[in-house]
Amino acid sequence: MARNVIFGLMLLALVGGTCFAQDPGIPDSVIFGNLNRSLILTSINTDIIIPLWVKTDDSVAFIHAPLGTYNQYITGRNGGSIFDSLTRWDDVSFLSPNVDYPIAGVTNQSLVGWSDIGGQPNPPLFTNYAWIKIAEFRLHTTSDISVLGDTTELFPGANSANGTLGFSDITGSFNWAPRAVYAKIYFPPNDPPVFTSPTGGTYAINRGFELAYTVDATDVNNDTLVLTANFPDPNYTWQQLIGVPGHVRYLFRWVVPANSDSVYNLQFTVNDGQGGIVNLDLVINISNVGLVMGSASAIPGASIQLPLSLNNTGYTSRVGAFEILATWDVQAMTLSSVTRTGRLGSWEYFHVNMNDAGPGTARIVGVADMVNGVVSPPLAPGTGAILNLNFAISADEQWIGVHLPVRFLTQDLTDNTLSDSSGYVLVHPNLTDGQVGVLGPGQVLLGDINLNGVPYEAADLVLFVNHLINPVTFPFTTVQVQATDINTDGIPLSVADLVFLLNIINGNIQPPLKPVDDQSIVELRIAENGGNLLDIITNANVEVAGYLIKINHPGLVLEQPQNNSGLQMACHDDGDVLTVLIYDPDCRGLNRGEHSLFTTSIVSGQRQIGFPNIGEIQVADPYGRMLNSQATVPDAYELFESYPNPFNSSTSIGFAIANKTTVGLDIFNITGGLVRHLAQAEFGPGRHDLVWNGCDDHGQAVASGIYFYRIKADDFYEVKKTTLIK
Repeated sequence: MARNVIFGLMLLALVGGTCFAQDPGIPDSVIFGNLNRSLILTSINTDIIIPLWVKTDDSVAFIHAPLGTYNQYITGRNGGSIFDSLTRWDDVSFLSPNVDYPIAGVTNQSLVGWSDIGGQPNPPLFTNYAWIKIAEFRLHTTSDISVLGDTTELFPGANSANGTLGFSDITGSFNWAPRAVYAKIYFPPNDPPVFTSPTGGTYAINRGFELAYTVDATDVNNDTLVLTANFPDPNYTWQQLIGVPGHVRYLFRWVVPANSDSVYNLQFTVNDGQGGIVNLDLVINISNVGLVMGSASAIPGASIQLPLSLNNTGYTSRVGAFEILATWDVQAMTLSSVTRTGRLGSWEYFHVNMNDAGPGTARIVGVADMVNGVVSPPLAPGTGAILNLNFAISADEQWIGVHLPVRFLTQDLTDNTLSDSSGYVLVHPNLTDGQVGVLGPGQVLLGDINLNGVPYEAADLVLFVNHLINPVTFPFTTVQVQATDINTDGIPLSVADLVFLLNIINGNIQPPLKPVDDQSIVELRIAENGGNLLDIITNANVEVAGYLIKINHPGLVLEQPQNNSGLQMACHDDGDVLTVLIYDPDCRGLNRGEHSLFTTSIVSGQRQIGFPNIGEIQVADPYGRMLNSQATVPDAYELFESYPNPFNSSTSIGFAIANKTTVGLDIFNITGGLVRHLAQAEFGPGRHDLVWNGCDDHGQAVASGIYFYRIKADDFYEVKKTTLIK
C-alpha cells in the first residue's frame, strides 16, 4: 500500500543515524523475512514468524535489530526465539514493544544483544559472509477482515535507547549499520467455507420420529472451522465426527416430541475465523403420522376392497414395523382376507390374526426386516395404502342406507403403533376411522365415478380412462362399476359408456338412442411388416368414436405405441398385455372404411413363445352405443420369415391359415435331405408360431449352414430359407 511506503520514509527521516563499518567495501547484510525474499502469506487473527538472517565477515559483538510494523495489520508483538549463534552471548533479548513510536500508527519491536558484558570471552558473531538465521520475531495479525487482500510492509524500527539498526565490534570502537531487506506480508482474500450437507430449505418431519442431519462443511483455505447449531428446543444432540483444518462434520439428532410445535427454524453456522461466516437455514414443518381407514360405498351382496393407508410424509419417517387392530360389524360385513400392497415391498413378515380381540376384529402385524441374514429395507416415507381389507357385504337389504363403521380398536399402548427402522422408537399415529355406506339399487348415481356426489365431471372422465387402461393401479368399487353404465345398456365399464360420458360433458344434445344396425361390424387385425413392425388396422362400415383394445404379447417387449388415428389415445403395458384406449373427445369419430389406429414394434423377447394377438375388443359409435367387433383371421395362407434369421440356437417360424386344416411343416438341408418334421397336426384359423431348436428328428444338433422350411396346408405350398450360425 502506498501509505505503508510513506510511513517507512517518514520513520527513516525521523530516526536517522550514522553508519560505520570495518570494511566498507563488503557491506554486511540482514534480512527481516524469508531468505528468498518471498512474500509472507498469513491470515487474520493468527501468529506469524519473521526470521532474522545475518551475513557478515566482521566480528559482531553488539546487535540492535529493531523491526517496525503497522498497527493496522499487526496487533501483537510477542518476542521471539534466539538461535545457536547468539545463545552463548551474555545478554540477548526482545525488548518490550515501543507502541506508536516513533510515530503514531506504527510500533517497534527490538532485538538487543551483547556478546560480552562481564568480561568473559564470549565469541562474537562471525558468519564468514554466509547467511545464518539468528532469531525469529513472533507477531500476531489483526482480526479485522477488511485487511484481506492487502499487502503490508515490514520496515526499519527504532527505540529511544538504542536508535536504529546497528552492529558494533567487541571493543565498541566501531559501529555500523548493515544493509537491510524487509519482507512484505500478504493477507490473501478469504474464501468462505461451504456447507456440503444438508441442503437448505423446508423439510417435512413427523412427530415421534427422529430428525437427523449430517452437517458437513469444508474450506479450501484449510482454515480451522467452528460449526454451531441454533435450535429452539435444547433437547437435541450435537456430536462432532470430523474436526481437521479445512473440514468439520457434526451429527445433529432430535426426536420430535408429541407436543412439539408445528414449525421450527433450525440454523447451522460455520465460521473459518477469517471473516468467513456462513449460515445454513432450514425450516422444519412438523405433522403427525396418520393411519387412515378407507371409506367406500357398496350395494348389498357386493365384495369391496377397503384400503388402509399410512401417511408417513416426513423425510425421516422410515417405518420398520407396525401393529394394527381393526374392528367392524360382523352381522353386516365379513372380512375375507387382508392383502398387503406394493408399498410394503419385500417386508419379511406379514401376519393377520382373525378375531384376535373377539368376533369382528383382526390384528395385523408387519415387520420389514427379521434377524435372518436377509436385509429388507423399511417402508420409505410417503402416502398411500399399505394393505387392503377385503370385505363381503351382507346381501340383506336391511343394511341399505346404513353407514357401517370400520374402526381402529385400541386396547393397550402397543395397538395401532409404528416403529421406526431402528426398533427403538415407538410412534402413536393419528387414527382416522372409515366406513362402508350400503346403497340401494336406485341410489347409485350414474356418472359419479369418483363418488363425490357430482356426476358427469371431467374428473369422472379422467378416472374412467385411467381405470380402463390400468385397472390394477386404479381399481373400482362395486358402486363405481355400477356408476359407469352411463348409456344404461346394462354393460358397465365399456368404451361405449366412455363415449356417452364425453357427449354429456361436451354438452351435446343427445337424440334417443337408436338400436344398433345389426349389419354394423368393426374388424381389427394386426398387419405385420418385416417381422417386427406391427400395424393395428380397423375396418368398419359405421362411424366409430371409441376403441378399447388389448393385445397379448407374453415373452415379448413392445415399444410405446405410435398414434395414427388422429383421435385421443391412452395406453398401459403391464408386460404381458398392452391396453390401448382410443376415443374422440368431440364424439365424432372415424369415418367408415379402413384406418390405421396405431403402430408398435417388437423390441425384444422370445418370439417362440407366441406372436402378439388381439385379445379383448370394445368399440363404440359416436352416440355411446356398443358395436359388434371382431379380430379378423387371415383370408389367405401365408408362411412368414423365421425370426431371428440368422440364428444360433433357435428360431421361430410363423404361418397363417384361413381355415381349420392339417398343416405339415418340415426342415430340409441344402441338399434337399429331410432334417426335421416340425409339425404334422391340425391347426385352427389364424396365425401360429413354431420353434425349431436347430436339432434333427433324433435330437442331434445340426451343423451351421443354410436350411429350408416348407409348409403344406390344403392346396397351399411354400418354401423359405433360414441360416444357422454357431
